[in-house]
Amino acid sequence: MLNPILTSSAVRRMRSIRLPLVLLGYAIMMTAIAYVGYAQYMDHVFVTMLGQGNRMHGILIMLQCVLLVLISPAMTSGAIAGERERQTLEMLLVTRTGAYRIVMGKLLESMMSLVLVVLCGLPAMCLNLLLGGVTVSQILLTECYLIALAFAAGAIGVFASSLCRTTMVSTIVSYILILLIGFLGTLPAFLGYTQRVTDVLYDQQQYDALTAAGCMRLFSPVFYFEPGIGAASLLLDQTNLLYDMFLYRSWGRILATYMMMQKIGFPLLVLLNIGGMTLMGLFFSLIAALRVRRVEGRRRGKRR
Repeated sequence: MLNPILTSSAVRRMRSIRLPLVLLGYAIMMTAIAYVGYAQYMDHVFVTMLGQGNRMHGILIMLQCVLLVLISPAMTSGAIAGERERQTLEMLLVTRTGAYRIVMGKLLESMMSLVLVVLCGLPAMCLNLLLGGVTVSQILLTECYLIALAFAAGAIGVFASSLCRTTMVSTIVSYILILLIGFLGTLPAFLGYTQRVTDVLYDQQQYDALTAAGCMRLFSPVFYFEPGIGAASLLLDQTNLLYDMFLYRSWGRILATYMMMQKIGFPLLVLLNIGGMTLMGLFFSLIAALRVRRVEGRRRGKRR
């Protein structure tokens, strides 16, 4: 393979017993939750079963999002910090691999494991195909979103690993950064919108004439990098969850956000969110590589 760090790290991870146990535990948990959720609907009439099965599909989406946010940093936060703890980072830095290839090798090695984790949940997600609640294209879109979410969260873990000296501290910093990004990403909705935006949204004639491209200009650019917006778009598009919350009239800012999301189109918004999270992951991996390069430069300066 082109990246020796990816090759050696992937071989070492695949030979360990930890990854198969994580995959087995994830698959058993998803299957058990899906079985408990779907089994109770089998005695209902068909129309009721469709609605309840669709609801269960949304629960599985939310469950996987939470699990990936928890698992991804834990699997990547030791990428650089672990090398420091084992005192092997210096040996990597004296090679001709380069800082960016070291970081991307570590990140992609963890991503291979995370993709396997996502695929382990695919059979449970496909159960709703039997009820006709979702389509194959919607499930594939969900899987792409979950992989992008794992990539962004994993890149944040690698970035934290490049800052910290120990894996434990790196893991804590990773979760703090994820919470901070999630909080900052929702600020535009909770702080409110300008009158220029609300005048268009709450005027029925202007709102009907508003195109998806025009609404994208009103939409805050921060939302395209906010994983919660992508998850909400998936749920609003594929399930009947969250409608009550977004359409609750006394929450004007939430309603305005929903109106813009609906005008843009939920599937398109998910695709844009996937692109935003991918860019965010590449950004954090680049910053991590620059951090490792600084360490490499100091090592060379000391040798001279």
